[in-house]
Amino acid sequence: LHYIITEFKVLKQVNDCPFILSLHYAFQTANYLFMVIDYCSQGDITHLASITKPRILFAELILAFEYLHKKNIIYRDLKPENILLSEDGHIKLCDFNLAKENIDEHARAMSFCGSPMYLSPEMLGQNGVNKTADIYGIGLIIYEILTGRPAFYTPNPQELYSNIAHNRINFNERGINQVQRDLLQRILVKEPWNRWTLEQIKQHEYFKDINWEEISNLRGEHITINKIPHDERKEETLPERVHIITKKEIKNDDKREMKNCVRNFFYIREEYEDRK
Repeated sequence: LHYIITEFKVLKQVNDCPFILSLHYAFQTANYLFMVIDYCSQGDITHLASITKPRILFAELILAFEYLHKKNIIYRDLKPENILLSEDGHIKLCDFNLAKENIDEHARAMSFCGSPMYLSPEMLGQNGVNKTADIYGIGLIIYEILTGRPAFYTPNPQELYSNIAHNRINFNERGINQVQRDLLQRILVKEPWNRWTLEQIKQHEYFKDINWEEISNLRGEHITINKIPHDERKEETLPERVHIITKKEIKNDDKREMKNCVRNFFYIREEYEDRK
């Protein structure tokens, strides 16, 4: 229930970003809680055979996180399964139940959580993470789309964690040119304090032809994807998602809200009432 309440609270705050899944209604029956959200007909970006305009996708992803971070929200679970593509060819970031609010420049989220293959090195240190962990995640997505493979794949969790904590990423992979390599080397840095900011990333040579205002206003080019057919996909055993939220993150207010959830879980966007 904690995860549901978290997602509900965050989605209510981010309804005006075009690259984040919109919450239109939330309501309850005697036995269930419902959230009515956008339908994204192209699904997520896993199992890609091809993608048009990957740089547009990266730009939209950066703008989504720029928006979240300005609201002092960190995401903590970026992976291809959580990036959806709408019918009109724009990304929609989804699944906010591991997000954390009120993380400003001086705060950290202390819980160990996320999807193992996409954890940042500092998450493994268990000293807390801030917004820079999300930036590392963006780098992992860029790397995977450009190369066609995750940066640190192995089905063995302990080996995976060791790779993330200690191993350097191979930037000589086929599909990465010199400009892309330079960008990734500035993002996928083990030390979070040495990682580039989102603003620095936007100014990199790789994005020199991107009109950020046009992208933010959905006037940029559309993205389309083709997926590998089901019968041609390689079955990979992946470590399960980590769900360890510390008691410190479940404050007394959250506990009270969870107890009162069945009474309070109701939300309708005003614009929908206006349309009626």
